[in-house]
Amino acid sequence: MIRKLYLVVSGTIFGLVACLHLARLVFDWQAQVGTWIIPFWLSWCGLIGENLGFSVIFYKLPVTMIDYYANNTTSFF
Repeated sequence: MIRKLYLVVSGTIFGLVACLHLARLVFDWQAQVGTWIIPFWLSWCGLIGENLGFSVIFYKLPVTMIDYYANNTTSFF
């Protein structure tokens, strides 16, 4: 199932980015784009809000799709 593979790969990528955010916070790594130094609070927002949330959603959705298809004959999307 192509959608399931896409969701698992997306969840893995978001999980890895979350690990990088966490490593930046733990090891006190500086990040800079041009002349702008990215503040650490932005990594907290990225870690908690976006990356962990999307990672959990993308890993949970394939399981939900399988349960849905097992109980219904109509299309999930």
